[in-house]
Parts: sequence; structure tokens; C-alpha cells
Amino acid sequence: MLGFPGGPVVATPTWNPGYSYQHDPTYVSWGDSWIELCDATPCYIEADLAAWLASSGDWCPSSFTALEIWDCTTGSCLSVWPGETPG
Repeated sequence: MLGFPGGPVVATPTWNPGYSYQHDPTYVSWGDSWIELCDATPCYIEADLAAWLASSGDWCPSSFTALEIWDCTTGSCLSVWPGETPG
């Protein structure tokens, strides 16, 4: 099981289309549990991003389900989990 992501939020939505924030890709990690203070829905954070950043600034959405993970750090996006199945 992959678990769910947690880590600092930054106000650069490069990899989070439709939102004004994203996990900081240099510090995000995956876990089975996180403290409750960082659990929130995406819309809750979006409603007052400045307040979220001024509080803990970390986000760990416990109701998260990973369907696919993309790596866009090289300029082109590639599926890295569950990954492409060779044809």
C-alpha cells in the first residue's frame, strides 16, 4: 500500500492544476498516518491559502487515494506509479 502524501504546501501550482498551491516536491513524503492538524480537503486550503500557510503549512489529506503519480520534474511528464505497462 502506498499510503498518502504529507508535507509542506507552497503557493506554486505547477503540478496541481486547478489549485493555487501544491505539495513542495522536495519535501513531500508518503506515510500510513499523520497528525490531524495537517488533514484538510483541497477546497478548505484553497478557500484561505494564506491562513493555511501561516499555520502549520503542512498538508496530509488522509482521505487521499492515489490513482496515478506523474513525475514532471524533467520538463516532460511521465507516469511513475503504477507505471506504464510495456505493450
